Amino acid sequence: MKAAGDEATSRRRAARFAAPLAGFVRDLARGDSEALAGALPLLADGERLTEIEHHHLAGYVYLRLREAGLLERVAPEPRRRLREYYTRQWLRTERLLFELRGLQAACAAAGLPLLLLKGPGFAQRYYGRWDCRASSDIDLLVRPRDLERACEIVQRCGFDLRSWMPYGQLLARRFVHHIEFAKGGLPLDLHHVARSHPAFRLDEEPLWASALPLALCGLEIRVPDDAHALLFLLLSIHQDLGIGTLTLRQLLDLFLLLRALGSGFDWAGFAAARRRDGTWRICLNVLSLCLRAFGAETDHPEASRLLAENARELLIPSGGDLLALFREYRFFRNKYWCFRLYPGSLAVTLGWWLAGLPVRYTAYRSTSLTRVLAKRYPG
Repeated sequence: MKAAGDEATSRRRAARFAAPLAGFVRDLARGDSEALAGALPLLADGERLTEIEHHHLAGYVYLRLREAGLLERVAPEPRRRLREYYTRQWLRTERLLFELRGLQAACAAAGLPLLLLKGPGFAQRYYGRWDCRASSDIDLLVRPRDLERACEIVQRCGFDLRSWMPYGQLLARRFVHHIEFAKGGLPLDLHHVARSHPAFRLDEEPLWASALPLALCGLEIRVPDDAHALLFLLLSIHQDLGIGTLTLRQLLDLFLLLRALGSGFDWAGFAAARRRDGTWRICLNVLSLCLRAFGAETDHPEASRLLAENARELLIPSGGDLLALFREYRFFRNKYWCFRLYPGSLAVTLGWWLAGLPVRYTAYRSTSLTRVLAKRYPG
């Protein structure tokens, strides 16, 4: 039960420090040296520094402060902790890239196409360098028809299957969107769809046709284009809000991705595609929630204009502390908000979720029950 107590303590720290930490990370992403210099005392507080680590942002903070010439103004102890965190982050990402090279070579030899989701590929494109973002696992996407063959290749590369599917893979694929593997403590999530839901009509052809090549540390791999990267990120944030695992790093992911889109992004085309595939209400509301919680509406005028034009479809309260949704997980509040964003009736969504609960539990049983309960019921 010690692990559960530690997690609960971490969540209580989050409740006190999420707002100033969000502002600090936003200023860091903006490159606002004056604001950052004024916020440096935040790092002298050991508990706040622990919270930066909890949100997987210490490596990013270290690199950005070093680039801004502010690292030497940080006190010795927090500077040492930031440097050690970044070193561990770099080593883990190096190992992830090593395994990724083997997986890419094996899939290429078998003629099996794959896409790299998130991880160092996302960091290279939107953070500006592959080692700037903490990556804990490998996320790969294959076509649904290639899933069984991809599972065999992943296992031949030394990864052990962690998802248990006693109901069969065909049934599992109706309720889960990825299968879990692991190798020496390194998790791998093998995705076959962006998200599983009976009301979604996700078309895989535009995703694969628009995928882009990426040169990543000597590795040539394909990644989703900007529009699909945005879709995947918004769906991921929606899911993590529902299960209580969202961190401020995902707000930073969205901030940097939107900045990379610039003024030339086709927001009208993105909205039309999301209306067709059934993810529009999720994408619209999660985008609004994140920009407002991060205080970044003015940083992304095109996205803010889209939100203003569709304000009647927003299900977010006009006031209140929006960061509470991120830092204080409440099962019924978070689930209810997330369920309301699915297309169709709330009853159908609830019925689908309950029907798939045994399948999802067994498929993702590798997560310890203690850790799940600690995240969902802190304190």
